[in-house]
Amino acid sequence: SSAYAKICVLLLLLLCCVTLPAALDLRLSNDFRVYFSADNPELSAYEAFEEDFTSHDSLVLMLVLPESEDEDTWFKTDYGPLLYEIELALWTAPAVHRVNALTNYQYTQVDDNNLTVTPVIELIHKIVDQPAQLQALFASDPQLDKVYLSPDYRVIVFQADLYLDSDTPDQAREIYRYTDALRTNWQAQYPQVDFYLIGSVTSNVTLEDAVMNDLLLLVPVTYLVLIMGLLFF
Repeated sequence: SSAYAKICVLLLLLLCCVTLPAALDLRLSNDFRVYFSADNPELSAYEAFEEDFTSHDSLVLMLVLPESEDEDTWFKTDYGPLLYEIELALWTAPAVHRVNALTNYQYTQVDDNNLTVTPVIELIHKIVDQPAQLQALFASDPQLDKVYLSPDYRVIVFQADLYLDSDTPDQAREIYRYTDALRTNWQAQYPQVDFYLIGSVTSNVTLEDAVMNDLLLLVPVTYLVLIMGLLFF
């Protein structure tokens, strides 16, 4: 039995040596498509939808002003340059094909046969001291109401739509690192504002990191506990 045990151990070591190079190609994927076959009808329908309309991949930067006695909002303080800076910076992020924000939203008004298109920021600045008119402005447009700005005007969001390259598996992480570096820089410049990164890219990358941490820590500890239990109990 001792000879058989040695042979088994040698064969196991040989198997490990043969398969070890392939382990270098192993990686975690945060793409849900890996769970479906290439000819899956639901996946084909989903990809056709994305091709006709837009990708579901997105990155959202949310800015939150602290609660204050003077009811500070994004329109009563000098945050205009920051808002435009964020929009322009998100346009330069990898794989971004559209940035949706108040700073580039065009408000459309129809009067008889006249069609007027005005940047919504300009309209807001004109009526910022008139709460009723400001509320009516947002309520009049379903695509604007409670989409980019919270009802108390303290939370504002910027949404970047992405086209990720399926042949570049690390692109999502690259985008996350790029925008997180921007977020860190803005947080240092405006410590009174809370900056948050959310969206599908953020959740995918953080989920991948959580799984990797589990593989590096929890899985070895689990196996160690099992081995100790088999040996001593």
